[in-house]
This record gives sequence, C-alpha cells and structure tokens, in this order.
Amino acid sequence: MSDSRPYTRLTVILAEPARRAMRFAAEATGDTQTDTVNRALQLYDMVVATAQAWPDTAKSLTFEVRDGERLTLLVIPPGHKRRWWWPR
Repeated sequence: MSDSRPYTRLTVILAEPARRAMRFAAEATGDTQTDTVNRALQLYDMVVATAQAWPDTAKSLTFEVRDGERLTLLVIPPGHKRRWWWPR
C-alpha cells in the first residue's frame, strides 16, 4: 500500500538548543514552526549533497532569503586547510 499524501507527519523531540533555534527562526521570519522545519531540512539536504559531491573542496552556497537579501554558507570538508582570509 503506497502513501499518496504530499506530506509526511512527523513527531520529533527537540533538544533545548534546537528548540530555541526553531522558535527564533520562526519568530524572525514570521514562518510557522512547520515551515521553519521544512526549510531547515531542505537546507540541510543541500549542504549534505554539496559536501558529498565535492568531498575535498570547500564550496559556497548562496541563497536569496528575501528580496535583495542573500545568505552565503561555506561548506568546508573535514581537514580542509583554510586558504582565504576571513573578514573580522
């Protein structure tokens, strides 16, 4: 029997730091907690896929989070030597 629903209902137990992060993100964006978790899982999927596709190379992922606002994440593999200057 296959499930044809376009969603999966999930119950999770969040540790306190994750719970605070979820609340903060939801309040900051005006998203629901469900939307916040959905976005976080999609972002995590992109980070993992990037790390697996280029396991020995640092890569950046840039997202437009709002009109005119961008967020850039650096995906750095374990043991990668830093070859750039980080602005302080």
